[in-house]
Amino acid sequence: ETRQQRCWMHKTGHVLNTLSKSLQPKAKQTVHDIWQADTQDNAEKALELFVKAYEPKYPKATLYLQKDREELLAFYDFLAQHWQGLRTTILLNRRLPPSATARSAPRAVCPEMVAAYAVQAQPMC
Repeated sequence: ETRQQRCWMHKTGHVLNTLSKSLQPKAKQTVHDIWQADTQDNAEKALELFVKAYEPKYPKATLYLQKDREELLAFYDFLAQHWQGLRTTILLNRRLPPSATARSAPRAVCPEMVAAYAVQAQPMC
């Protein structure tokens, strides 16, 4: 079975949209603390801090992170050198036509998406 990784850039946007404008800068940094953590344990702790801080007044914001927790943190199961490319679909979206983004891609486009990522992930010589 193939594991899925949710895009942190898109998820962050959805979370921030549920918060008041005055809270968004601080919340954005708190969300970044989750996916920029150096270990999965630290990411889990940061996620718990976010939930504790925002759930009472903004349960929808915390639900966005809690319901996809496993998919959001799946990149920690891979080597750290691959984390940046795994935790977001932004690179794929930029390389493919708008009709073939990660969200709307039909199964036939999936090989193109994988190929686009592989090209992007190749080390520069």
